[in-house]
Amino acid sequence: MGAFSEVFTMRFWKFLFSLRVWNWVPSVLISVVAIGLIWMDLSWQKYEIDWKHIALLAIAILPWARSFLASISISSTGFEVHLRELEETVSAIVEGQTEPDDIDTAPTRREANEIEKLDQSQKQILSAILNSNKYTLRSVSGIRKDASIPREFSVRLMLEELHDGDFVRKAVGRKGNILWAITSKGRKAVSS
Repeated sequence: MGAFSEVFTMRFWKFLFSLRVWNWVPSVLISVVAIGLIWMDLSWQKYEIDWKHIALLAIAILPWARSFLASISISSTGFEVHLRELEETVSAIVEGQTEPDDIDTAPTRREANEIEKLDQSQKQILSAILNSNKYTLRSVSGIRKDASIPREFSVRLMLEELHDGDFVRKAVGRKGNILWAITSKGRKAVSS
């Protein structure tokens, strides 16, 4: 019985760490405390909402905003909000639709070394993204089909590796799915 509970406990903690639950704890605490303060104050004031309730609500929402906000700036002219996913998607489309200069097409020494380390299937994936006549942002299934790679899981892993090397860029589609676009470095890898 003791060995079973020990193994179960160890697996439970590994599962929690894999979810990165500890990153959520401060956000949850801040939100719970702020909402609790709103509730207590409203129950004492006979449910009259004022500016402090709105400020506490903003504090409750703020920890969760980092997942979709790139930055917020406040100046004398007003607010400026940058949405992370929107900026990434727009820059992927702009980069994919912009003709590169001749100067930009030659890889640097560092890029050439990184390009040499790419295997054949990674180059096939880059070619499939670049040579699409129809789309700038590509789905994993479309890339898999055009690159003639049999398993979608391996394509996902290779795309993540290419993303880490700055050969491809992620963007979020209308349905919340991840789409992929080639970067200028990825274009250089295909052309070399």
